[in-house]
Parts: sequence; C-alpha cells; structure tokens
Amino acid sequence: EGKSDVLYPNPFTSEITLSINNPEQVTSIVVTDISGRQVEVIDHAAVKNLQTIGSSLKAGTYVVQVNHSGKTQSFTVIKK
Repeated sequence: EGKSDVLYPNPFTSEITLSINNPEQVTSIVVTDISGRQVEVIDHAAVKNLQTIGSSLKAGTYVVQVNHSGKTQSFTVIKK
C-alpha cells in the first residue's frame, strides 16, 4: 500500500493536477458534478503520473474518483 494520490490546488481556477503514484494501477479517473453526471473520464491508457483535469469544467463543485483495481479514492474539488 503506497502513498495516497494527491490533488492540488483545491479550490482551483483553471485546472487541477492529480499526482498519481502508480498510474499503471489506475483503471480510470472519473469526474462527476454534484448531481452525479459524468463530466470527464480518463481511461487507463491515458493515465499519467501527473494528470491535469478540469480545464473544460465550469465553476462549481465536482467529485474526482480515482479507480484503482479494487479500491476507489474520491476527492471533492471546487472550481472558482
């Protein structure tokens, strides 16, 4: 069990950076808005150590789910 993934900055204005320790173990990254609608999905093939997300999102609150094989890590983020 390695270190947790890190997401910064939060809140953000343009995009956030997700620092992923073991990108090869991440099956997908899913961003949903507060109503649960998927607004951005990054599949396994596109996952990098430093993943930037959220540049296309409008201001609001989002949940970023990092899906590893067998576990999910969720972050609540705010775009200003």
